[in-house]
Amino acid sequence: MSRRFTVRNHGIRQGLCYCCYRSLRRDSRRLRLWCIRLRRWRRSACRSRGCCVRHAAQCATSRVATRLRGCLLWCRVPHTARCGMYPQWLATKESAKVRRQVGLSRRWDRRRSGLSFAKSAYSRHVALHICDCPARCMSLSPLAVTVLCMACVLAVSLTCSRRVSSRDRRVRAQANTETEVVTKSRLVPFTSAPVEDLLVVDCTHPTAPSLTHHRGGKTPATVAADTSGGIVLNAAKAGHVWLSKNKVACNHFDMDGLAAVFAFLEPARALEHEELLRQAAHLGDFREMDLQTPTGHSALALNVWLNSVERALFYRPFQGSEAHGAMKKYEHFLPRLPGALALSDACAEFVETLAPKNCVLREAGSEFDTELSRVLADANSLADCGPQAVRMTPSLGLCVVDCPKELHYYALFSVTRGADTMLACYPGQRYELEHKYTGFVNVVSRPTVPRIDLTALAAALTEVEVARTGARDLLWVANSITDSGPLMRLERTSDGARKASKAERYMHPYERTILASSVQPAEMEQTVRSYLAHGLRGVKAKTGWTWTELQELNASIDWAAWRATCKLLVAPQTKETKQE
Repeated sequence: MSRRFTVRNHGIRQGLCYCCYRSLRRDSRRLRLWCIRLRRWRRSACRSRGCCVRHAAQCATSRVATRLRGCLLWCRVPHTARCGMYPQWLATKESAKVRRQVGLSRRWDRRRSGLSFAKSAYSRHVALHICDCPARCMSLSPLAVTVLCMACVLAVSLTCSRRVSSRDRRVRAQANTETEVVTKSRLVPFTSAPVEDLLVVDCTHPTAPSLTHHRGGKTPATVAADTSGGIVLNAAKAGHVWLSKNKVACNHFDMDGLAAVFAFLEPARALEHEELLRQAAHLGDFREMDLQTPTGHSALALNVWLNSVERALFYRPFQGSEAHGAMKKYEHFLPRLPGALALSDACAEFVETLAPKNCVLREAGSEFDTELSRVLADANSLADCGPQAVRMTPSLGLCVVDCPKELHYYALFSVTRGADTMLACYPGQRYELEHKYTGFVNVVSRPTVPRIDLTALAAALTEVEVARTGARDLLWVANSITDSGPLMRLERTSDGARKASKAERYMHPYERTILASSVQPAEMEQTVRSYLAHGLRGVKAKTGWTWTELQELNASIDWAAWRATCKLLVAPQTKETKQE
């Protein structure tokens, strides 16, 4: 967007009255966005389901055009006409045609302009001034007149292009209904899906072919990608024979699964937003936000939309039964996804302020704005900590992050790209060690470090807590390496407390309680590094790890040798010996 397009930089303050100048200042940013993205809106609106995209365009352009088209075109009116002395020759036979194109009525003209003429006069370049004080507007420079009129013509043409006849609306509604029926008939529940003519996406199946990044799948190497959505998009581009199947199924619902199912059902429409779908699927699965990419903000908007609607209308991940709930979510999101793709792609980084309140992205109301604001605020607060707050160890696949507070996962994992394990250090000696999702699936874009079982480390840290504090109700717990996101954290076991559930561990750090530890930050970081270095001794990162290889690797590690050399375990034993 050119900075010269703004109202202030054109120096037209002296050419308009105060109310016109204020309106132009207020609407200049919105007008620039819609004008620049005019072509993309027109292409998306004709393919979107329902009226979400067309309504978004109409909401934005109608407000801009209503305020600007009169006062901008007024610049072309002679001075005598601006003063209210309309020459008789202006009332030509083309006035009615021009009036219909501009979208103003005679009654509206008299009410809004404050002038009472016997007959509204128009020509090709004349429109009534909306301001109540037209005589105060002075002449503009030729450059300002040209630029303002071009902006007005774009806004008016965009508004007029959205006027669809009733016949076209009926045809589109019928087409959308047919698309819904086809979608529902081709998408079948995973538990009762017939094996014949079936394709499984984003999960594995014992007999049916599958396009998934999960280990144990039957994905051909020619279409491999980091996400299942990317795999199906690659298959669509290559015209793979598996996409000729009539049925598709998935055993769970998330953004990656939604992208994969949509790419199977609507490959042509999915390829139009290929980069956005790939980025959205990557963010939904790996939570590695990247706002520096062209589709970074759009992918964030899509995921926040999915998260907010999922919480408001259904249930959070791992809180309900996916056997029947997943199908309901797919039936809700699939018809709305084309409009959400077009809207988030058009608004980009301005989606938070420019997306209409009643558009598909704000389906969950304030939930969308709340989460989006939280992600951006947490990303900024983490960036303010400086580069020294993030320490990477590529040989261990470890990233240590000094967090200023409990963060949203999108903001926290945005600085961990390239790592497979993350140690989050929060104020007050609070920690969480987590294996990222990159160690659960097949990542082909880079080699990954295998997961190391954290059970031995959790047991050692528990001994330290008991020795230093004497509190036997504090327990470090860790999940198995086969969990989608193994998390090691300190939990309390007394007073009826229970371990964090799968749903609670999947929640964002700011949504769960993180207890304080007696271990100092430097001690924790050094202990974690030594633990991973001992387990990964002689192991190199690679692609294509299998669960059998991971289990054999962890079974061969001698943790007793590590305990004998761990500095953190020596100090408590020495202290107890002196007390005895």
